[in-house]
Amino acid sequence: MAADHTVHVADLTAGIVLTHVVTDDERAAGSLDASFDLAGFHRSDDLTLATGEPIEVDWATPQPPGWTGPDGWLDAYPAGAVLAIEVTPDSVVHITELGAVPATDGVLDERLRVVYDRAVDEPWLPVSGEELVLALVLEDPASFREPGAPLSALVAATGLDRRGNEVAHDDTVWHNVVRLRRLWRVMRTMGDVCAGALKVLHTLDVADQLAGIDMSVFPEIDGPADTATLRALLGDLRDDEVLVTLEDELFADDDLGSRNRAAIFTGALLAAAHRPRDRAIAGLLAALHAERSLEPLVAEQHLHLAHHADPDSVLVTDRLAWYASDRGDAPRATRLWRRLEAPAAVNQDLAAVERFASPSRPRPGRNDACWCGSGRKYKAVPPRLDRPTTAPRAGRMAVPQSGRLPRTPGPRGPRRRAARRLRPRR
Repeated sequence: MAADHTVHVADLTAGIVLTHVVTDDERAAGSLDASFDLAGFHRSDDLTLATGEPIEVDWATPQPPGWTGPDGWLDAYPAGAVLAIEVTPDSVVHITELGAVPATDGVLDERLRVVYDRAVDEPWLPVSGEELVLALVLEDPASFREPGAPLSALVAATGLDRRGNEVAHDDTVWHNVVRLRRLWRVMRTMGDVCAGALKVLHTLDVADQLAGIDMSVFPEIDGPADTATLRALLGDLRDDEVLVTLEDELFADDDLGSRNRAAIFTGALLAAAHRPRDRAIAGLLAALHAERSLEPLVAEQHLHLAHHADPDSVLVTDRLAWYASDRGDAPRATRLWRRLEAPAAVNQDLAAVERFASPSRPRPGRNDACWCGSGRKYKAVPPRLDRPTTAPRAGRMAVPQSGRLPRTPGPRGPRRRAARRLRPRR
């Protein structure tokens, strides 16, 4: 709790009455949503009705935590019924139906906003409904002694935004939850590479800033995301481990907001990059974004430009080789993979394609039927690559599919470790 208070929750909440309005969904499910209005009872275990029948408290499902009683226990309460609920010290639930929703008195909701402001100030994180109830009762034990407005109504009266069992007053508070979870993922991924983790986190903050998220309240962002800032980020991304970890986070989610953020960020990096190595890094990220946008031809073009800018980029070379393999261009895939001192995963791909890198039979004559099976003359079928027919290629065609997992944006522990060992051949 705020101000470092330590309380015994059972003693603090003994005798409080919380109000909740029944919904159609709750009646149909036979379960009351306990996530917010009843948050003051979150730590109550082994609940029973006054009849002795048990109430199951379910925290394990993706749905909000609920109180599920015996069959038909909510049948007496129509949708819209207002329930005043009390839990005795021995965990017995007493339910009283009220005639109407008690109105907010203008006092408790004002106190709730003061309590919220105090709780959110230092961590800048959403505040749970339970913390609000406990803080109000700690401040004044009479706060919930009589049935009053539901906690959700009190929160609405103060202008706070409720999501699940938490509330916040500003989008930056919600976004700080995203940043905190991201921090733990990056630190877990990079282990003891703290300097690299900080580079990844700062880069993602700048990506958020470019996407229009207000980052002014966070001290890590101390200026605009201008060209100088982006070029400094590209310098940080020259570390392959930092770059791959950034990919994991930047492309982890596939919702519209995340895709838009990635599009804006990769476009800004492409515009800012002025050195060959930086253009390769920006091109690789742009290619990964194009893949996620289901534009493989655009992705391949970005990779070609990136490889032209920096032929020694191992991540670009590896991915471009995979594209060549996917197209059936075994000679090009082999040439690219042979440039790398690669770990086992890439060596397996190389072994699978290199036996197809040379023609397995004489080149057809210009007027002979093409090997592709189209029935056209060989001279008329571009690009006239001397590839084996489909049947001999069937085994090799599985290589792009088996290699797709460690080369697809998203959590890729094996690929991150491989990035440490990939080196260009000299």
